[in-house]
Amino acid sequence: MAAPLLVDSRVGSRELLAPLLALGASAELAVLEFGDFAWVGEGPDGLPLPIGVERKRLQDFCSSLASGRLQRRQIPGMVNTFAVPYLLLEGTWRENDGRAQWHTGKRWAPLQIGESYITVRTLLGAIETLRMHTDMRIVETSGVDATTLWLVNTQAWWQRPWTGHGTHKSALAGASPSTMSLVRRVSDQLPGIGYTRALAIARRWRTVHEMVNASLEDWRTVEGVGEVTATKLYNALRGTHHAR
Repeated sequence: MAAPLLVDSRVGSRELLAPLLALGASAELAVLEFGDFAWVGEGPDGLPLPIGVERKRLQDFCSSLASGRLQRRQIPGMVNTFAVPYLLLEGTWRENDGRAQWHTGKRWAPLQIGESYITVRTLLGAIETLRMHTDMRIVETSGVDATTLWLVNTQAWWQRPWTGHGTHKSALAGASPSTMSLVRRVSDQLPGIGYTRALAIARRWRTVHEMVNASLEDWRTVEGVGEVTATKLYNALRGTHHAR
């Protein structure tokens, strides 16, 4: 039986329960500390992976960035709670004289923080920064209907066996087995390491042998790896999991 799609019971999330059920999803309300939606997916070798989705309408996205709530609490909480954390940005936007406008569902309105208007460059820059410098996977939808469809189909994708996803095989048939270095591929599997940190690790060491035999002090020098993460990685590579 497929794992249920959990919908946070707070306002802003629970309104999607009915449309999710209408699409046939096995969804139910729950109290989530982080994220608006969550489920358990099937990873490599059948490993259960917690999946989480933080949903932001465009105006809320801008406001939470300005207040620091998104980057200081919500993103760290999502990354530490879920193996695969998504940030879903919901809403249709357009450019008007360099400024970003979004459709509220009734009319076009400027995206703004207080009295300040958000430019298109600022909006797109913020999204790209989060995409490249955090472990969040960014998804953009046009509105509630598209969000609901994405949730139902993405949860269904995660219920399939890892080896059952075949689209990438034909798409990469004419390419080399991987454009990523072996160090990056191995480091991406380590606890607490995502896309950005894996790149930093690949820049730090040329071979897996160098990475595995690195000292704790060496790990502390990797960009984006702090004291706690460095200790976890050092111990994980040696088969121990206790903090120093």
